[in-house]
Amino acid sequence: MSLSKQSIQSYYMEFLCCATCSHDFEYENPLYHPITLPMCGHTMCKYCIIICNETKCPQDQISFEINHTPIDQLPINYPLLMIFYDSSKLPKDKEQRHGQCPSYMKLDIKTKSDFETIEKFLGEISLMFKRIINDRECQLIFSRSTIRKIFNLLNIQFIDCKNLFKILKAINSLAKHICIDFIVHYQDHQQLIQYIQSNIGLRHEQIVESDMIETILKLILLFNENHPMKQNDKFSSTLYIKSEYEKYENLRGVFDSTFIGMIIKTGLIVSSEQWSSLLYGDVKYEVAMEIIIKKFSTSDTFTKSIEKLLQILEQAGVHQNNLSKFETSFKFLPTIYLNINNDNEDNRLSWMKIALVIKTFREGVQCLPYFNQ
Repeated sequence: MSLSKQSIQSYYMEFLCCATCSHDFEYENPLYHPITLPMCGHTMCKYCIIICNETKCPQDQISFEINHTPIDQLPINYPLLMIFYDSSKLPKDKEQRHGQCPSYMKLDIKTKSDFETIEKFLGEISLMFKRIINDRECQLIFSRSTIRKIFNLLNIQFIDCKNLFKILKAINSLAKHICIDFIVHYQDHQQLIQYIQSNIGLRHEQIVESDMIETILKLILLFNENHPMKQNDKFSSTLYIKSEYEKYENLRGVFDSTFIGMIIKTGLIVSSEQWSSLLYGDVKYEVAMEIIIKKFSTSDTFTKSIEKLLQILEQAGVHQNNLSKFETSFKFLPTIYLNINNDNEDNRLSWMKIALVIKTFREGVQCLPYFNQ
């Protein structure tokens, strides 16, 4: 279930503002530059750092200190700026962008080059997603989950090597969601329902309507509340519910996880928004569904989703050149393993690996507009 044009635009605009003060990021007004935080690499506006004296990242609550570094010497997140600002008006020169940043200045020449390459690739990815998000035909494909993943990637930037692994994880997560969204785009809803019914062994008349599931689960809790089991009946009664399931959210989580797990094991690919809609009639539980899906997600399920998407796209008549390029790019991602430590040589290798991953991912993203048919 994809977002409408209006809702997707309003949804992604939420990510173009500071998570602390909710003010839109700006380039003309230096107070609202998106500043990359030390330690975690996430983004906050300059106003919150210097005026509000914030010392914790709004996303992961990690404390940071700028110590004696002047605020103007903290790095600006240019890839994030590029998704909403005219990139031709942004400084191109690397020294002009980061020249006064202490973390940047202390990098050796080769590592500076790697960082600049990574920033360049992320900027290009930002521009690609900018076109996709604003394209009338493409924008309905991406789910809320995928929009979040796009900005999870663009919202992190590292000039030191300490947390580069976060970029790798963000790319893998985003790539998985892109595959799911395009598979869902080509799915027939009625066939999906029939497939689910057949794989859990239920006839159509046995399927509970989505608006009834919440009612049934709450009635189970109400019954057990009004008819408490005796101690010696607990293990003989099918109505006994363990104490950790006595809250509705917990019981719903167990029900959802069991149901979704059964279907995922059959190889069917369903998005978090689809699951929320199928089980509860709307997308209000899509974040909870995403967490459940992630629990069952492995490199093998990622590989299978890529293969499934390629099969669907081939049947849809997508040009073989685009399929081959996408396959080469995305099939590389599930196999990635990155080990970062403090040794300079290994750090150099880590920067190179990250640059390769981002370059490969970028090449796959270039194909996406051709998949919307």
